Amino acid sequence: MLNDLKRKYKVDADRVYMTGLSMGGFGTWNYAEKYPSDLAAIAPVCGGGDTEKAWTLRYMPVWCFHGAKDDVVLPAASINMIDAVRKYNKTGEVKFTLYPDANHNSWDVTYNNDSLYQWLLSKRRFRFSPVAVPDATLKLYTGQYADPKSDTVTLITENGRLLIKDANNKVVLKATSPANFYWQDDAIDEIEFSKNPDGTVSGFSLLAGERKFFRRVRK
Repeated sequence: MLNDLKRKYKVDADRVYMTGLSMGGFGTWNYAEKYPSDLAAIAPVCGGGDTEKAWTLRYMPVWCFHGAKDDVVLPAASINMIDAVRKYNKTGEVKFTLYPDANHNSWDVTYNNDSLYQWLLSKRRFRFSPVAVPDATLKLYTGQYADPKSDTVTLITENGRLLIKDANNKVVLKATSPANFYWQDDAIDEIEFSKNPDGTVSGFSLLAGERKFFRRVRK
């Protein structure tokens, strides 16, 4: 439906927002966790989501609302999501409003609040900003890596760039920091390198649809 609306109307793809109430609140969390690159910000109302996938919202501004006396969808559903998102979120924009006297209908007061719309409209879809990383740092990451199923990929340097390759593909990685790299300009998929106590590279976490750790098996 969203893609159809984008084709038919003059939609600013960098300023698409999602909100919903009750089951729509669950839907908002669910959609954002599944398609985080589609949205600039979300405002779920008296819903809940999958805390195990909260890492997908690490670049998503969130303003969540719930009634403290809600006996249809318990406030814990929102509280647990907010706590989980705050562990990963890098935007500094995770807000939670708990109405002390509201039951399940916490949406009337929410959607009558001009501040919500001002906040939403101030957000734009997240995009990585590439930075330069010295060749010596890039070379630290070269080698072979394996996931828990023993599927392997190889990292190489070529013309001052870090590339990841498997049997069929070779992709250029672009740095956002000395330890973080991405490969698509229109997605939030990335890899994050980790090190051993002695400073050597131990592997990297792949954050793309699922979280998967690739350990380094060969330099």
